[in-house]
Amino acid sequence: MRYHKKSGLTSSLLTATLLAACIACMGSCTSDGCYDNGSAVPLAKFYNSGTGALATVDSLTVRGLGAPGDSVLAAGQSVSQLYLPLRSTVQQSQFVFSYKSSLAVAPDTVTLACQAVPTFVSRDCGAMFFFDISRVDYTTHRIDSVVVVYPHITNQDRTSIKIFMKN
Repeated sequence: MRYHKKSGLTSSLLTATLLAACIACMGSCTSDGCYDNGSAVPLAKFYNSGTGALATVDSLTVRGLGAPGDSVLAAGQSVSQLYLPLRSTVQQSQFVFSYKSSLAVAPDTVTLACQAVPTFVSRDCGAMFFFDISRVDYTTHRIDSVVVVYPHITNQDRTSIKIFMKN
């Protein structure tokens, strides 16, 4: 039998083809196919406790208590809705609502007791934390009541918490 030495061109072409196939396979494993919202954060909306209508709270500052750097979620602005990020490393997340007005009103605190649930979303999106809210506690200086409409927090963008404000 006689063996022929492959030319350098054939070997280079074969190497380039294999390299292109590997890159194509790696490209198919990226998150380009993931169109889902990647965050499970509850949306809270404010309502007038007397009328039940959607309300805007003026000059509101909201901070995540105990969060790294006590994160500011709203800084003295008019707000009708707000995302309240939950912490996956503890079993409760607290938020302080401070009001700047001519009336001296003490800040309110809202505490959400929750359990982080690791969830596999899909091959493209990977895994993320969903949350189950089991209890809500709050002070009533300016907040009248807090209702958790959807206690299972997923990456679905919907109103999960209703905060009813006193007039």
